[in-house]
Amino acid sequence: MDTEFLKELILDHARNPRNNRRLSSADWECLGENPLCGDQVSIQVVIKNDHLIELAFAGRGCALSQASASLLTESCAGLDKQSALVIANALRDTIISGNQPQFTNSLNTTWNNVEPLTAISANPARVKCILLAWHTLKHALIGETSTCIDRD
Repeated sequence: MDTEFLKELILDHARNPRNNRRLSSADWECLGENPLCGDQVSIQVVIKNDHLIELAFAGRGCALSQASASLLTESCAGLDKQSALVIANALRDTIISGNQPQFTNSLNTTWNNVEPLTAISANPARVKCILLAWHTLKHALIGETSTCIDRD
């Protein structure tokens, strides 16, 4: 992956985060924390007929965690719950193990939007910055209201 493209993507989402607001009509909300660095992100989701209609986030933290949350809200809107979980798990597995997932055509576009996050060369502490929002989304989708990435 082109490192300049990756830098620009992360900087763009960090400086101009998409969906960085509170959803008053959220069906589910979960607060995720990374106690190692102090990053926090709250993911709010509006769900209809098992589909993520609208997503937003609020939080504070490093550019990487905020950019990842921004990418999440853009990429997962419109997916059904199971597909969002598949993408979140694939991102984690790819970053940690390097295994490239295989998707059906319906998830290829979503994965192509998210995949740049897997190319970030990061030490283990920074990996948690990338995964915090995704970890929090997974917990939101099973109805939990808070999570800590350091314990899972």
